[in-house]
Amino acid sequence: MIEIDKCPICGRSELKTLKRPRFYNPEAENGSGKGVKTPYQRERLQVFFDHIWKSGNEAELRIDLCRSCGFVFINPRFTEEEIRTKYRVLEESIFEGKPNRKGVRPWWRERASRIHGLISGLSDKPVKYCRILDYGGAEGYNLVPFVRDNSCFVLDYIRHDTPGGIVYLGSDLDDLDADDRFDVVLLCHTLEHVVDPMGMITDLSSYLAEGGLIYIEVPLGVSYEWRGLREPLTHINFFSEESSYNCIRMAGLDAVHLSTEYQWSPAGKSWCINMVGSRGKSGSAETLRHKSTRRQMRGLRYYYPLLEKKALGIIGKDE
Repeated sequence: MIEIDKCPICGRSELKTLKRPRFYNPEAENGSGKGVKTPYQRERLQVFFDHIWKSGNEAELRIDLCRSCGFVFINPRFTEEEIRTKYRVLEESIFEGKPNRKGVRPWWRERASRIHGLISGLSDKPVKYCRILDYGGAEGYNLVPFVRDNSCFVLDYIRHDTPGGIVYLGSDLDDLDADDRFDVVLLCHTLEHVVDPMGMITDLSSYLAEGGLIYIEVPLGVSYEWRGLREPLTHINFFSEESSYNCIRMAGLDAVHLSTEYQWSPAGKSWCINMVGSRGKSGSAETLRHKSTRRQMRGLRYYYPLLEKKALGIIGKDE
């Protein structure tokens, strides 16, 4: 891991430390079970200490806020090699060769339909005869509403079984041809995991056709997630509307949609940020309003569904 003194989004040095969480090796002497509430957390902590953290059985990290662009993130940062190690170990030792071990979530149709409706409403023309890519798309079920009229593809570190008509292209952008172009790119619940979110958006946008759309969905991490972080391996970035908007604009795209909604996500219902950037819709971004990081940190309404879940005893194992 590498400690940084500049924001991964805007490159400025206006960082403020919000918290210094501590994590412990669950298998170490006097450390077993400390701060661990679920098997999911134990698995991730074990991978972190066995394969990434090289400084003993206790780790103190920082949660930093960039006061310039509103981005919140874990510091120090993983290296790209450490990220590859993380996915390799999870695939080999945790997924045990069964990447679909959780099964397809029952709410996938509602989620996929919402994404399809949003993209269709923003497109200048009917979403037909298009090339659509879901980056980090796992089984590819978000593409199902598109597949009848379009050519649909998935890139993902792990090769999953995909529905008929959806083609697995490879693990990452290195598996694409330089002249590949897509009319729509989906990037759902991926940016919160990556070392360089700006780089990912910029690289993906280079594969957009003129007038193409990129749909980005991330958790509203600045509300409560960073405050009670139980393990540092899963989410390393915590977004707000402000930082999401800045990502889109700094990647050279026009922001044509930005909202925060309580909706179905891979792990169940949660608060998410939905943003759509476009290549070639000049001028639309200047009038797009967005909430600040500070405002969304203080927004009590984001906590109400969480409190209701706790009261009913239905908190997800990876929340």
